[in-house]
Amino acid sequence: MSRLHLHLGARGARKRLDQALSNAAWRTQFPDATVLHVPRTKLDHSPLVIKFANPPHQSNARPFRYQAAWTTHKDFWELVAVNWHSDQPITTATNNVKKTLHLWNCKSFGNIFQKKAKLLRRLVGI
Repeated sequence: MSRLHLHLGARGARKRLDQALSNAAWRTQFPDATVLHVPRTKLDHSPLVIKFANPPHQSNARPFRYQAAWTTHKDFWELVAVNWHSDQPITTATNNVKKTLHLWNCKSFGNIFQKKAKLLRRLVGI
């Protein structure tokens, strides 16, 4: 949080005291991090938001969704272990695993919604 220091008087002065601090190791771990200064509202506090990445805007891109069912697959944990590189910044390592899991999901599970609909149609026919 930040605080505006208000001086009472004829001209009233304001001074921003908001800061975000980091060291070299943190900046290496989060190279794309930025600090956003959110406008203050009623109080003399202005929140700071630390944003970890600025992904390119893709209007047709769907967000990544982790599926709990993946953990039941025999290859899941090995796939994550092989594709997670702890020597990389966390955003890079996470994106690498996300891409791999997305491709693996399509190959291993396919479209589960279409499969479910097909199975339901078969059950209705029984």
